[in-house]
Amino acid sequence: MTHVVAVLVGFVCALPVHSATTEPAKSSSAQAKTQKQVSARANSRQAADNVDFVITVASDVKLNGRPCQFKDVPGHAVITLIEVDVDTNEISKIHFSTQKR
Repeated sequence: MTHVVAVLVGFVCALPVHSATTEPAKSSSAQAKTQKQVSARANSRQAADNVDFVITVASDVKLNGRPCQFKDVPGHAVITLIEVDVDTNEISKIHFSTQKR
């Protein structure tokens, strides 16, 4: 009798493993959809890397808290604040700092 119970328990324990190993692989359409999503993300990153920002006369440019022109900002200055219009890629506000914090 114990042998019969042991065999039945073995079959019950083996059923989940068997069903997991015999299920068909993902359909090719699901894999294609996943591949399209990955490539779309990569394309959007590349597009974001190629964006040119424009500083206009109306842009608020400050160096160490004082208004200045963009041409007066030294090359070693660090951007501390930037605001960009998403639609036009115009920089509305950019602040630089040359002081250590």
